[in-house]
Amino acid sequence: MKLDDNKLDLIYKYLHDTLSPEESDAFNALKTDKDFTDALLRESLIKKALDKDREEKVTSFIEAIEKKHELKQKKNIRGNKNKLWTLILALVIISSLMIFLVPKLIQGNNSTNEVLFAEYYTAYPVEVITRGTVDELSESYKSALKSYSTKDYQSAFNKFQEIDGNYDKINLYKAICLIETKKYDEAMSFLKRNQSSENVDIKNESEWYLSLSYLKGGDLDNAKSILDKISLSANHPYKADALKLLNDLSK
Repeated sequence: MKLDDNKLDLIYKYLHDTLSPEESDAFNALKTDKDFTDALLRESLIKKALDKDREEKVTSFIEAIEKKHELKQKKNIRGNKNKLWTLILALVIISSLMIFLVPKLIQGNNSTNEVLFAEYYTAYPVEVITRGTVDELSESYKSALKSYSTKDYQSAFNKFQEIDGNYDKINLYKAICLIETKKYDEAMSFLKRNQSSENVDIKNESEWYLSLSYLKGGDLDNAKSILDKISLSANHPYKADALKLLNDLSK
């Protein structure tokens, strides 16, 4: 038997928990009506089935969203890892190139400096001792000059060191001995002393050898500074050499 709309409405509100107090009394009064209770059971089962289906759909929908989010995160992580490895690989390549190229560049510059030094450097000539000056020279000085003239520079330096006093020419000889024995920093200390020498010839020679010592040591800034000074000096004996060397350094 088909129920009327009022009874179906009571069943609907009961299942959705929206009965008013009056409707609740009317609903309880119909519990003894077999057609009503059958309809109530049927509608309850239908609602339960619908609720379960809806719950499964909602659950599936939520799971699908979560799975999509997880895949996106994994993709982002994978992408970030790929970017990180790409960056690391690039850094390794750059580091390898730097390790290989920088020493080559430094070696190239040092090689150029050494070539130029060898081209422009000549040891300061030993002074010519005449008969008139032999007796005026100390035995230590004559012995030092003899060792210097035979290119026994270490022995010559030691003998010059034994001579008392601070003589500009002896400082120059000492510096050359140190250059010949590859002690460039020590050589420069003697050459710098002669920058204030009253003997113009000794001062000029010391300037030239000081610029070459800086060149040999790779200090191009100081080398060029002294070479510029020499090139601007009208009467400097190394003016032409300084200009030529500056030109070679600019290539």
